Amino acid sequence: MEIPCHVILENTNYFQWWSYIVDLLRIKYLYIIASGQESKPKDEDKATKWENRKYQARGLIGMSISLDLRFHITELDTPNEVMKQLTKFFGIKNESKAHQLKNELLTLHPNKFSSIEDFLSKFKNLRFLLEAIKVKKEDGSLIYSIITKLGLAYSMYVSTFHSTREAFNSQGQDYKPPSFDSLCDSLIREQEKLLHLGLLNLVNSSKKVLADQHQPNSNNPKNQYPKKNGPKPNKGPKPNKGPKQF
Repeated sequence: MEIPCHVILENTNYFQWWSYIVDLLRIKYLYIIASGQESKPKDEDKATKWENRKYQARGLIGMSISLDLRFHITELDTPNEVMKQLTKFFGIKNESKAHQLKNELLTLHPNKFSSIEDFLSKFKNLRFLLEAIKVKKEDGSLIYSIITKLGLAYSMYVSTFHSTREAFNSQGQDYKPPSFDSLCDSLIREQEKLLHLGLLNLVNSSKKVLADQHQPNSNNPKNQYPKKNGPKPNKGPKPNKGPKQF
């Protein structure tokens, strides 16, 4: 069964697309030929099969590209040429892309997500995208970036984290911080414990996230909910119709 292209290359998602298309070519056993690592066999029968696989890879890559961008590769026949051409046009924007991703990583906050898993998933994705453009973020800086943003419910966890480090330092021992992945695992376990103790409510957190996303502009509270067609005219007091007749 054919696997559809779930990620289509556009002007702003090159790195996401690249990761996707490489995996797609791999599971179809086409990556080696698409990357130019496999030469054409001398045997005629094998050469014919090799040509078919080459065009299959070329077609698969082409179908994963937005129609507006296919003009970049219309005259290229081999998948390796296509991949190099796309990298030339979209993959060299590393400096501006790195700045954008770094800024997004720095401003990412767990309070904006309905669960710690969602926050960590987004955090890991940004880290992966940075590594794809050769920007390496050390585990230590990523860990402290997360620790400093955890909410009040995680105060005991944060306190234990810092006290453990201080205990090692006070004894003159080298403190080895946890790896980024182990910290993520421990935070997910901590969330489960807080939920069990009733100290955290993901339903309320989810509502808070939705409220933040739909909160009206608070710069001018008087204009948040303008009256439709202006205020109603004052018609004055109602006339006295006298006592009711029975």
